Amino acid sequence: MSRISDQEIRQYCRQVRRLLPVHTQEEKQFIHTLQSDMEAFVKENPEISLEDLTDQFHSPKQVASDYLASLNHTRLCSLLSLRSHVKKTISLLLILAILAGGCYLALLQVADYIFDNEPTIRIWRTEPAEEVDHE
Repeated sequence: MSRISDQEIRQYCRQVRRLLPVHTQEEKQFIHTLQSDMEAFVKENPEISLEDLTDQFHSPKQVASDYLASLNHTRLCSLLSLRSHVKKTISLLLILAILAGGCYLALLQVADYIFDNEPTIRIWRTEPAEEVDHE
């Protein structure tokens, strides 16, 4: 059996963190405590395998599930709702930024046409199309 590295413990904790739908200070503290407990367990049992450690602490999926089950239902709903609002707000801000950028470019085009009478960005063809004889 080989000794479990700190890297493997950090990877295990990252897997648990990824499974949690929210990342508040409490979740960060939970992950930190989990990592500390695992490191202490490995120091007490230096020849333990990763499978034995997983048997002791359960799979990352089970740990995340147990943590979420321990949360107050009202708190969990409010955290998930907050997360949803943050995502919607960020999406709205991105859309507004894109629209503002488009309006800014359009205003530059109009101002350039007014002052120079020659657009610098050609969105449409200004030369007349060649006529084709169909005879």
